[in-house]
Amino acid sequence: MSRSRLAAAVLTMTAIALAAGVLLPDLGQSAAWSLAESVLVFFLAATAGAWLARDRFVVPALAVWALIWTVVAWMLYLVAAPVHQAPIGAILQYNWLAIVLSGAATVAGALCGRVLAGRQGGPLVARHTG
Repeated sequence: MSRSRLAAAVLTMTAIALAAGVLLPDLGQSAAWSLAESVLVFFLAATAGAWLARDRFVVPALAVWALIWTVVAWMLYLVAAPVHQAPIGAILQYNWLAIVLSGAATVAGALCGRVLAGRQGGPLVARHTG
């Protein structure tokens, strides 16, 4: 995979994941909706990134996922720190299910995107026919 294709795939995944927070409708502040939104967003973002990369994208997708969750946890900490309400451990404890399931969705999306890229005559098809 070329570096430019990988960079474009990573930027695409990041843009989709970040834009989804603005574009998805606000269906309330329930924990279930937040969990479903996180899983859906990371699955779709990783699928798009992997489709664009057309090659192995699981590790770069997990790197983007980890970076985004690190920023989210840090921002939650910064919001709660002035009132001494949420040490980072409590933030991670509250969000652990979303973190784990969105990580699994990221891997699934990266694999799904790779399969979709292969079905459109990408590198996977060329390897299997020759």
